[in-house]
Amino acid sequence: RERLGSTGLGHGVALPHGRFSQSQQAIGAFIKLRKGVDFDAIDRQPVDLVFGLLVPDHYTDEHLKILAYLAEMFSDRAFCQQLRDADADQTLYERLSQWQPTPSAAS
Repeated sequence: RERLGSTGLGHGVALPHGRFSQSQQAIGAFIKLRKGVDFDAIDRQPVDLVFGLLVPDHYTDEHLKILAYLAEMFSDRAFCQQLRDADADQTLYERLSQWQPTPSAAS
């Protein structure tokens, strides 16, 4: 997937994603690295927060909607700092599952 373009969003975050024909639903995994790695990110900063996503072949619109949601989530710098500060798996899980988009000014 990375040959098509980097999935490093910047600010230490990457969202690698691809299709997996053997799945009937989206599969995601979050990884918090102790030390950042080169991910060819747009800002050239090392990546320490990775959310990998696999979607079935038949997910087209869903794939884009999930990516948009994840991009919004991981663009929230305060949220990313909370993930970096988390010292337990349960805390990471709770923060990821409780995140809510910020209401837009137009709402």
